[in-house]
Amino acid sequence: MKKLRKYSIVVFILLFALPAGYTLWDMEQARNMASDARAHAVKGKQLDEYLSAFSTKDYRIIKNDKQCILVPKRGMGRYQCVVYLDGQVIAGSKAGFFD
Repeated sequence: MKKLRKYSIVVFILLFALPAGYTLWDMEQARNMASDARAHAVKGKQLDEYLSAFSTKDYRIIKNDKQCILVPKRGMGRYQCVVYLDGQVIAGSKAGFFD
């Protein structure tokens, strides 16, 4: 009976605790990436200079005339940094959660 209990604890950890822990860690990494992107968005900085610090391997970058959105590829794409533009110059920014 003790052996069965021991195996059920191992199965629980492998099936539930490890995936849940990884998901939470991945979400925290995405939140930190969005916060860092927001911290680097200095008002008055050129957009091209700002974007050169971020790789398309780690971020999805969505641009239009009024804003640029950086979405970390970690964390299921639920965090983002929105950079507001005045032409090609940064006018402001904010980081947030899509939900």
